[in-house]
Formats: sequence, C-alpha cells, structure tokens
Amino acid sequence: MFSILMLYPRITMWCIVVFLTLKTAYGLLASRTPVVILPGFGNDSIDYIAPFGETENGLVAVLRRRGLDVSVLPVKRTEWIRVAGGLADPSFYSSKQLAEGIAYGWYVKRARESIEEAATRSDSKVLVVAHSAGGWLARAALAECSGSVDTLVTLGAPHFPPPDRSSCATRGALASVDNRFPGAVFPSVRYVTVAGDFTGNKGLEEVYSRRGEGSVERVSVTNYEAVGGRGDMRGDGVIPIEFAHLEGAKQVTLEGVGHSINEAGTTSPSKKWYGSEEVVDSWLEFCGIEREELNKFRSLMGNLYGLAGLAHLADCLLGDSVLLRQSGGLAFEDMIPAGKAAALIWCGAGPVAFLGSKVGGRAADLTLIFYGLVEVVGAGLLSGDACFKAVGVQVIVAASYFYSTGKLGIKNTERN
Repeated sequence: MFSILMLYPRITMWCIVVFLTLKTAYGLLASRTPVVILPGFGNDSIDYIAPFGETENGLVAVLRRRGLDVSVLPVKRTEWIRVAGGLADPSFYSSKQLAEGIAYGWYVKRARESIEEAATRSDSKVLVVAHSAGGWLARAALAECSGSVDTLVTLGAPHFPPPDRSSCATRGALASVDNRFPGAVFPSVRYVTVAGDFTGNKGLEEVYSRRGEGSVERVSVTNYEAVGGRGDMRGDGVIPIEFAHLEGAKQVTLEGVGHSINEAGTTSPSKKWYGSEEVVDSWLEFCGIEREELNKFRSLMGNLYGLAGLAHLADCLLGDSVLLRQSGGLAFEDMIPAGKAAALIWCGAGPVAFLGSKVGGRAADLTLIFYGLVEVVGAGLLSGDACFKAVGVQVIVAASYFYSTGKLGIKNTERN
C-alpha cells in the first residue's frame, strides 16, 4: 500500500487535502462561538431579540450576523418586581444584601445555569455579554461557573456602589460583589469593560425639553449623581465612565455611545448604543472572536502547506518528480546541486509553515508568508505558467486571510 502511495504522491496529497479541507470547513460551520446575553435591570429578553418589534436591529441579530451562536437569558420585564422581595431580607435594612440573596439571587442562579447550558451544548467556553446591571450580576454568577466562560464583556455596567453606601439602590448587593470579586478576579476569564462617552444630540435636547426634563446634560447629571455621587462626570448618559471599568480588564471607552437600547423619548432602536450594528465591532474585537476565527484559518493553511511540503519531498526523493516536471522543470535527480537545494527549501517551507501555525499569532503569519514567497519564487524559476498559477493561489490565500481578520470590511454572515 505504501509503495502505491509513493508512486502517486500528488494524487495522495490532494485526496488528503480535500479530506482536511472538508473536515475543517465543517468544523468552522459547526463550532460557532456561544454567546449568552445578560439583560440589564428592568429589561426583557425581547429587548435584545426584537427591540420594538425590529428583529434585524436586535443585539441577537447583530451578533449572529458575525457568525456567533447567541442566546439571551430568559427574563420577563415583570420579573424584576422580585427585587422588592429584598424587603423581606433583614440585611436590606443594614445595606448588607448579597447578590445571591432574595432580591437578586434568582437572576444570578438563572445566569449561571444559562452559561453552563450554553457551554455544555457547544462544548466550548462562552462569551458572556452583560448589559447594565447584568454586568455586576454576571460577576457574582462567575463565582461558580468561571470555568465555563472565556470572556465577560460588560456594556455600561455600574461596577461600584456610590460613595454613600446607604444611598445605593441595591442595598449592599453591588458592594458585596465588588468586595468578594474585585476587578478581573478570575484569571481564566478575559474581562472587557465597555463605557460610553455620550454628550447627546440636538434631537434629544428637543425631546427632553418637551418633557420638561431640561437638557441632556441635566438628565445625565441626575443619573451620575445617583450612581456615582457626583454629577460632574462623563459617561453614557446613565453610568459614569469611571464606574463602568474594572481594574485588570481591557477597558474600552466609546465616544458618542449611549446606554439605552432606544433613542430617548422614542420607540425606535438607537443606532448609537453598545449593541447597535455600527458600534458592536468596537468592543467585539477585544473579546477573542477575531483571534479564534483567524487561528482556525492559520491552522488550516498550516496543515495544508505541511502536507504539501512532505508530499513534494517524497515525490522528489522517492517518486518521479511529478510536480517539478509538470511545472516545466527537471526531475530532481537531474538537477544541479543548487537546483536540488532550492527544491528542498521549497519542500521544507511546508513543515515550517505547519509548525508556525501551531505557535499561532505573528509566528504563524510569518511562516505562511514565507511558504507563499518560496512557492512563488520557486515556480517562477521553473516557468512563467507555473509562476502565474502560484501567484493566483497566494492571492486567494491572502484574500481568505483578510476575510478572516475583517480587513476587507466583509462581515461574516450567519451560518446555519
């Protein structure tokens, strides 16, 4: 059997290449990154699925268009009345509630279960996207499911209680989370905190004026005083920037981005909130998604190049130099020493690219580029036709690479 494979190395190589390509393509389609969205205080799951009936503008649709497997923590707007159950907790009156207590425990437990279910279903770690109060509640949930989470990204989340703890609406629950799970506390989890620096617009000024609420600045000042104890801060209109970031996290502040899903005073989804089509990529790039997809591409090309190099080496040393002769060159045994050295470098570039792809990052890119250059130069030394074909292959590879990184401005579509 082995002798037959050696007699037809090119056929063997392409059979292997086709098998690996199909296998890898299936893997790319089947193993989408799981995402769990945690709603903010007072929000309903539907706000992220179809805000105001507009499914295409929901955060779920926006993320699915980027190839992610998205689910939302099931929460009904009316369920938030359960927070009032904290009145039955003696620690409410001393501002020493716990996030796992009567008021918020139902949310924390459900968040943990949803994260673990998504991780089990996909057999991979989860990207948790937590909006507003969902952010600090997610920190509590991670206490028992951090092993199932790859990244926690919080969008406009109030991570700290106000200086006057007695004025905190959570009556100690938020403070307890920050005391027990400070900053990016779990080393296995990538933390990304996103804040908005929103100064409003003329349309909002008119809306607030009609409602007798004054200016955007006045409304923001009121919110910042409630959350941070001072009104002279900048933020997303609800949460001050300095309260939205955690120590040790990747801190992303987005200019002109507001807190709420809807345009203030309207029933229209906002185009400038954290989850809108125009904004999502500004923070998603820090969540490991791009790196994961790009490394899959690097691994695929490294495997193919490695196999090609070994097959060509076997063809040169044990076979009939099919590739060299079909490209217009001499058989390996008929080459001068310099020609043989060049052919061996060409063969060796494949395994080098394979090893580089396993390292990942810049090493993978450099070794893949090295293989491409060796292939084009080597083909050019054989014939113009071979060079033309080699250049064509490398153009396709380069286009695929840039597609994987998003540098061509092409967004991944949902894959079913």
